[in-house]
Amino acid sequence: MILLLASLAFAEIVVETPPVAGQELTIVVLDDISQPVPQATVHAIQRPGLPGERDVAAGLTDARGRIYWTPSEGGPLLLRAREDQLVVHVAHEEAPTMTLLLLSASAALGLLLLLVGLWPTGGARKSAAG
Repeated sequence: MILLLASLAFAEIVVETPPVAGQELTIVVLDDISQPVPQATVHAIQRPGLPGERDVAAGLTDARGRIYWTPSEGGPLLLRAREDQLVVHVAHEEAPTMTLLLLSASAALGLLLLLVGLWPTGGARKSAAG
């Protein structure tokens, strides 16, 4: 009975490597006395609670309580193992292309509006001459 209760104890999830999209992530599952939990199922939920949420079964931990998994995209990530969960932010490997494109377009539009605003108008010349 005690072994059954011990196996149902809460787990702790530890991320050993910084989470970056496209790079392998080391996840460790520990029990309530900080011992590794072998054969624990780890789920990774990318973008939890947001449009495009994806629940991925990352797999089972090895004898050392570790699993190696590669997040496919940056943003919030919810890791779930047994009864515990951990929310981490996965960094983008590089800035998203759409973000760079929008920033560039905004800067170009701002520069264009500035130039149009500084351009002298024909009406101003006529009133000064008259």
